[in-house]
Amino acid sequence: MIVKPITAKFHLPRVEQQYIPTFTSEDVGKLLAACEAGKRYTPHLRRALTARNRAILSVLIDTGIRRSELVGLRLGDVDRDMRVLTVHRKGNRWQQVPISYEGFKPLHEYLTKYRSVLAALDGRTKARKDDAVFMADDGKPLTIRGISKFFERLHRRTGIEGKKVSPHQCRRYMATTQLASGRSPLDVQRQMGHTTLKMTNHYASLNLQQLKRSHELHSPLRVKQDGSGNYEGGSVYWEEE
Repeated sequence: MIVKPITAKFHLPRVEQQYIPTFTSEDVGKLLAACEAGKRYTPHLRRALTARNRAILSVLIDTGIRRSELVGLRLGDVDRDMRVLTVHRKGNRWQQVPISYEGFKPLHEYLTKYRSVLAALDGRTKARKDDAVFMADDGKPLTIRGISKFFERLHRRTGIEGKKVSPHQCRRYMATTQLASGRSPLDVQRQMGHTTLKMTNHYASLNLQQLKRSHELHSPLRVKQDGSGNYEGGSVYWEEE
């Protein structure tokens, strides 16, 4: 009988990491243009679904949250003043995730103008704090399967080839773009909800030219003040008790 396992001394051969192509800015433009709802809906419902689709895509691309985290969002999880989403992460963790002004604008428009239109289809006339943010075309909360079908339609409409068109691809695009532009990997790690920096580094694809450009942009001698957008109206998206 062998006292100690000998396999602990074995070293597996190194395998070259496969490059996985992600979206380009042109792809993102095509995806946003393809968010319009089908003509089988009434004009009013079509506008509501189009606004919802653009909000979904903008949130996924801008924040990098997962598909399950998106459908799990509740109205009380959206802080319109701070522009922060409270997300239920893997491992039963809750985390506040920032969203930019550009990413928040389509979400704000959907919540203030069109969500009530979809909710009314299921007889919901009053918005509550624990109600789902994103609704399906029958007025019920949108499901993971509904998100998958939405991206299948985007894939057919845009004709993007050579790469997946999926919610995770939005997450990959956010990470690779921010890392390439010089955002701190630690910040990207927290944004994505990774438990280790090693997981985040899988998305890094910097070359020397990108590194030089990002250094020019983020030089401490060229610090710029962040702009902020203000939203009129109440501070929450549900009706206070």
